[in-house]
Amino acid sequence: MKKYFFIAVMALSLTILQGCDEEKDVVLWEFTPADVMIHVVNANGENLLSPETPGCIVPEEVEAIYNGKVYEYRYTFVVDGKPVPYKPFAINDTPDSEKTREISATWYGLHDGYSGNDLEPTINFGTFDPTVGYRNEEFEIVWPDGSRDRIAFDAFIDWTDEDNPQYVKNLYLNGNPVETIVVVK
Repeated sequence: MKKYFFIAVMALSLTILQGCDEEKDVVLWEFTPADVMIHVVNANGENLLSPETPGCIVPEEVEAIYNGKVYEYRYTFVVDGKPVPYKPFAINDTPDSEKTREISATWYGLHDGYSGNDLEPTINFGTFDPTVGYRNEEFEIVWPDGSRDRIAFDAFIDWTDEDNPQYVKNLYLNGNPVETIVVVK
């Protein structure tokens, strides 16, 4: 009886071991959604979105046209019905019950943005999730004086090296590749 039991255990173990392949670690990749950020400056490099700058542009008078739809400028951070400068996200300000690892894209269209330590105002368009794979996307900015600028972009993940995927973001202003969108008015 012990002999049959031992043979049965060995046969079952052999079957189980044959069914096991070397498991590869599962990696969950998270990629931050991105806006297209537009800096607007005068010939002297002064930010034309700052109300203190002579000849400043009123952002509410700017529009974007994307996929045949017109987007009016809007504020994304409003307190007591008034737009206020964006407060950079601080994880410590978020209660534990609201914390998540998911980084989801929220579509705002044409909206307020801020860059640098001084929170210089920008005009942003998005937000775009790079896992969707945006390639050769294009939109037009219509300025208060009626002039237009064509902005194109790519935002996608290059999975050529599965162990080291690359976030690709290319920007173009009026057909020219640029590192940063800077419109001189």
